[in-house]
Amino acid sequence: MVQKNTKQPGILFTIACIFYLAYMLLPAIGYWSSVYVNIFMVSIVLFFIFSGKNKKFIQFCIPFILIFVLQIINKFLSLKSFSNADDVKIKLISLFNGVDFILPMVIGFYLLSNNYLKTIKLVLLFSIAFLCITSITSAYGLIVDPLAAKEMASGMQGDAKYLEYLKKNIGGFTIVYMIPLVIPMIFTLYKTNKINLLQFIIVVIPMIYYVYSSSYAIALMITLISILASFITIKYSKMKFIFLQFALILAFFVLKPVIGYLLHYYAGNTDSFELSIRMNALGDEMTGIKSTNEEYESRQEAYDYSIDMFLSDPIFGGLISGRRASGGHSFILDILASYGVAGILALYLTYRQILLFFYKPFKSHIYFGYMLLSFYLSIILALVNTSANIFVIGLFVPLVAYILQNNIYSTTIKDGNIRPAEL
Repeated sequence: MVQKNTKQPGILFTIACIFYLAYMLLPAIGYWSSVYVNIFMVSIVLFFIFSGKNKKFIQFCIPFILIFVLQIINKFLSLKSFSNADDVKIKLISLFNGVDFILPMVIGFYLLSNNYLKTIKLVLLFSIAFLCITSITSAYGLIVDPLAAKEMASGMQGDAKYLEYLKKNIGGFTIVYMIPLVIPMIFTLYKTNKINLLQFIIVVIPMIYYVYSSSYAIALMITLISILASFITIKYSKMKFIFLQFALILAFFVLKPVIGYLLHYYAGNTDSFELSIRMNALGDEMTGIKSTNEEYESRQEAYDYSIDMFLSDPIFGGLISGRRASGGHSFILDILASYGVAGILALYLTYRQILLFFYKPFKSHIYFGYMLLSFYLSIILALVNTSANIFVIGLFVPLVAYILQNNIYSTTIKDGNIRPAEL
C-alpha cells in the first residue's frame, strides 16, 4: 500500500472547480450567474492544470483534439448563418462549448495523476450534493409544472418560461440522463461501507423520483436496468461480464413480447400522462405494433436519417456535401452522420482514452463491474440521446474508484507515449 498525496492544488483551483460543478449540476446557477463567469472559472481551472508545463497533460489531451474541434463545428452549425460567427461573443461561447465537453476528463486526469485525495473527495461530495439538491428541487418543481423537464429540451433557451424553470432549479434531460449512470457508483459506495444505508437512501431515492417525475421514458427504463444490474455486478470477472451481456441480449429478443406487455401494463397504471403515452409507444414497438405516437415516430425518423446520411457518405459524412448533417437525436449517430470517418476516429480516440486512463487501472478491484456498467449504459444513452455523459464516465466514476482503493495513481512513459501504471 502506498500513501496517497496529501498535497492540494490550491484553494483558488478548488473554488473554481466547485463553481464549475455547480454551474453544470445546479440549473439555478445558470439563472443567477453568467456564462462569462463560468468561462472565467474554467480559465482558472485550465491555468492551474497546464501552468506547470507538464508534458503528460498535453499527451493526455492530444486524443481529444478531434472531438474538441467537432464540438466547436457543431456549435457553429447550430447558428442561423455563418456570418453570425464573426461576432466575438459567439466565437468565445463556441470555443467554451468545445472546452466544456472535454474538461471533465482533463480535471479527472489532473486530480488522479497528482493524487489529490482531499480535493477528489471534495469534488465527489459536492457532485453528489448538487445532484441531490437538483433532484429534490426538480421533483418539487415538476409537481407544479409536470412538463418542465421535457420543455427544457425543446429549444426554449432564452424564453421567459425557461428562465423561470432555471430559477426553480429544475433540471433538464442532461441531468436526468446522468442519474442512471451515477447510481451504480453510489451503490458501490454503499457496498464498500463508504456510506451507510440511510445515506444511500437519502441520496438515491430523490434521484429515482426525479427521473420518474421528468417523464423521460428511456431514462426511467435505463434507471431501472441500472438498479437491477447493480445487485449482480459485484465481484467483476471478464467471463461473468460476457455471460451477463449475452444473457441480457438473448433475454431481450426472446422476451420482447413479455417486455411489451409489461410496458403496456405500466402505461395503463401510471399517473403520469406523458409516461403513459411513451410507455405505450415502446410497448407497441416491442410487440410489433406500429406506433402512432408523434414523438416516437419523429425520434425514429431522426435515427433513420442519421443512419442513412452516414451510409450515403461514410467517408466524409453529410457536412462536406452541404446537406443537413444529421437527425439531431443521437450523440453517436449524429457524429457519424455529420463527419463520417473523422467522426468514427473522434469517438474511438475519446472512448479509448477514457477506458485506458480511467477504467483499466482499476480492473483488478471488485467494484470494476460497477464502473463498466456505468460506461456501457452511457454508450446506450449516447446512441439514443444527444448527451455523451462525459462528466459521469470521465470524472465521477474514476474519482469514486480512486477513493475506494488505497494505492496511488501513477503514469509511465512507454515507447514515447504516456500510459497509466497498474495500481
